[in-house]
Amino acid sequence: LWYKGSTFHRVVPEFVAQGGDITRGNGSGGLSIYDDALDDENFTLKHKQRGTLAVATTTGSKHTSHFYITLKADLTFLDGDHVVFGFVSKGLDVLDHVEAVGSTQGRT
Repeated sequence: LWYKGSTFHRVVPEFVAQGGDITRGNGSGGLSIYDDALDDENFTLKHKQRGTLAVATTTGSKHTSHFYITLKADLTFLDGDHVVFGFVSKGLDVLDHVEAVGSTQGRT
Protein backbone atom coordinates (compact mmCIF):
# COMPACT_ATOMS: atom_id res chain seq x y z
CA LEU A 1 0.00 0.00 0.00
CA TRP A 2 1.66 3.22 -1.17
CA TYR A 3 1.07 6.45 -3.09
CA LYS A 4 3.90 5.93 -5.59
CA GLY A 5 2.55 6.55 -9.08
CA SER A 6 -0.82 7.85 -7.92
CA THR A 7 -2.15 11.16 -9.23
CA PHE A 8 -4.36 14.04 -8.21
CA HIS A 9 -7.69 12.93 -9.68
CA ARG A 10 -9.56 16.12 -8.71
CA VAL A 11 -8.24 19.69 -8.71
CA VAL A 12 -10.59 22.60 -8.02
CA PRO A 13 -8.79 25.97 -8.23
CA GLU A 14 -8.95 28.03 -5.03
CA PHE A 15 -10.22 24.96 -3.16
CA VAL A 16 -8.40 21.58 -3.11
CA ALA A 17 -6.24 19.12 -4.99
CA GLN A 18 -7.43 15.61 -4.14
CA GLY A 19 -5.48 12.40 -4.58
CA GLY A 20 -4.85 9.07 -2.96
CA ASP A 21 -7.07 6.80 -5.02
CA ILE A 22 -4.40 4.14 -5.24
CA THR A 23 -6.67 1.46 -6.71
CA ARG A 24 -8.60 3.15 -9.54
CA GLY A 25 -7.02 6.59 -9.89
CA ASN A 26 -10.32 8.35 -10.54
CA GLY A 27 -11.71 9.00 -7.04
CA SER A 28 -13.95 5.93 -6.88
CA GLY A 29 -11.42 3.58 -5.26
CA GLY A 30 -8.98 3.69 -2.39
CA LEU A 31 -7.74 1.39 0.35
CA SER A 32 -7.04 1.32 4.04
CA ILE A 33 -4.13 -0.59 5.53
CA TYR A 34 -6.72 -2.18 7.82
CA ASP A 35 -8.96 -3.45 4.94
CA ASP A 36 -12.09 -1.55 6.04
CA ALA A 37 -12.41 2.23 5.98
CA LEU A 38 -11.10 3.92 9.12
CA ASP A 39 -12.98 6.16 11.54
CA ASP A 40 -12.00 9.81 12.05
CA GLU A 41 -9.37 10.32 14.73
CA ASN A 42 -9.59 13.91 15.96
CA PHE A 43 -10.17 17.44 14.76
CA THR A 44 -7.36 19.20 16.64
CA LEU A 45 -5.65 20.75 13.61
CA LYS A 46 -7.63 23.21 11.48
CA HIS A 47 -7.92 24.22 7.81
CA LYS A 48 -6.22 27.55 8.44
CA GLN A 49 -3.64 27.87 5.67
CA ARG A 50 -2.90 27.07 2.06
CA GLY A 51 -1.19 23.70 1.88
CA THR A 52 -3.22 22.01 4.62
CA LEU A 53 -3.13 18.20 4.28
CA ALA A 54 -6.31 16.40 5.28
CA VAL A 55 -8.08 13.08 4.99
CA ALA A 56 -10.84 13.06 2.37
CA THR A 57 -13.84 11.40 3.99
CA THR A 58 -15.61 8.82 1.85
CA THR A 59 -18.93 8.26 3.62
CA GLY A 60 -19.94 9.69 6.96
CA SER A 61 -16.84 9.68 9.13
CA LYS A 62 -15.08 6.87 7.23
CA HIS A 63 -11.99 7.27 5.10
CA THR A 64 -9.52 5.26 3.06
CA SER A 65 -6.35 6.39 1.27
CA HIS A 66 -7.85 9.61 -0.17
CA PHE A 67 -6.40 12.93 0.94
CA TYR A 68 -6.41 16.52 -0.20
CA ILE A 69 -4.23 19.61 -0.08
CA THR A 70 -5.96 22.96 0.26
CA LEU A 71 -5.20 25.53 -2.42
CA LYS A 72 -6.31 28.57 -0.42
CA ALA A 73 -6.24 29.65 3.20
CA ASP A 74 -9.11 29.70 5.64
CA LEU A 75 -11.32 26.82 4.56
CA THR A 76 -12.62 26.51 8.10
CA PHE A 77 -16.02 25.22 6.94
CA LEU A 78 -14.19 21.88 6.46
CA ASP A 79 -13.22 21.75 10.15
CA GLY A 80 -15.00 19.04 12.09
CA ASP A 81 -15.70 16.96 8.96
CA HIS A 82 -12.18 16.17 7.72
CA VAL A 83 -9.14 15.26 9.83
CA VAL A 84 -6.16 17.55 9.18
CA PHE A 85 -2.89 15.66 9.53
CA GLY A 86 -0.29 18.20 8.43
CA PHE A 87 0.78 21.20 6.41
CA VAL A 88 3.03 21.60 3.35
CA SER A 89 6.28 23.06 4.68
CA LYS A 90 8.30 23.37 1.45
CA GLY A 91 7.39 23.65 -2.21
CA LEU A 92 4.16 25.61 -1.93
CA ASP A 93 4.93 27.01 -5.38
CA VAL A 94 4.29 23.53 -6.81
CA LEU A 95 0.65 23.96 -5.79
CA ASP A 96 0.42 26.84 -8.30
CA HIS A 97 1.29 24.40 -11.11
CA VAL A 98 -1.14 21.75 -9.84
CA GLU A 99 -3.90 24.34 -9.48
CA ALA A 100 -3.32 25.56 -13.04
CA VAL A 101 -4.48 22.22 -14.52
CA GLY A 102 -7.69 22.11 -12.50
CA SER A 103 -11.22 23.18 -13.32
CA THR A 104 -14.30 24.30 -11.41
CA GLN A 105 -15.71 20.80 -11.96
CA GLY A 106 -12.50 19.28 -10.61
CA ARG A 107 -11.43 17.57 -13.82
CA THR A 108 -7.71 17.53 -14.46
